[in-house]
Amino acid sequence: MKKITLLFILLCGINVSFAQNSCAEAAPITAGIHVVDAINGAPINAPCIGAGFGPGAEWYSYTPTQNYNVTVTSDLQVNICKDTRLHIYTGTCGNLNCHAGDDDSGVINCNSGNSNSYLSTATFAVTAGTTYYIVFDNKYQSLGFSFQLIENPPTLPPVIPITYVSQTISTVNSTYNYGIVDMNNDKKDDIVGVSQYNLRIHNQ
Repeated sequence: MKKITLLFILLCGINVSFAQNSCAEAAPITAGIHVVDAINGAPINAPCIGAGFGPGAEWYSYTPTQNYNVTVTSDLQVNICKDTRLHIYTGTCGNLNCHAGDDDSGVINCNSGNSNSYLSTATFAVTAGTTYYIVFDNKYQSLGFSFQLIENPPTLPPVIPITYVSQTISTVNSTYNYGIVDMNNDKKDDIVGVSQYNLRIHNQ
């Protein structure tokens, strides 16, 4: 009985360890820091950044509950001198579409005399209820690393400026002195013309 229990625990441990090794088994994640033990899962079919791809990849899925601007980054001090490549997909496992990707945009320089950074950072807009597949492939390296998913408020669309159309008013001429006054208390400015003997009001 003890042997069966031990075998069951080991099998469960293997299932958890390899749960992110394909698109169909992509491990669901939320905002926070996540640890990748090694890149040894099913490869991607098409890269979202650069050319070609490695023989393995690690797969994660992220489904936001709100609209956000999300950053996925391996540009963490714990990963110094490592080399990652990041792909972000939407769609289904049988029909994935590139949404974002990055290779070498990190800013943490390698401390072994190499001033470059080979870590990855991508920021992109996400829509509530849509599943995004976060995938790291091993084109350059299969070593384990950590990455972080950060949720930021969405970028608001630019405000459309108010436009005005010029209107010609035939009764507006040099005979009158004109001003802008709310003459009927409707909180809209009216054009008022005053001459020596007359008062002209153009209500909005």
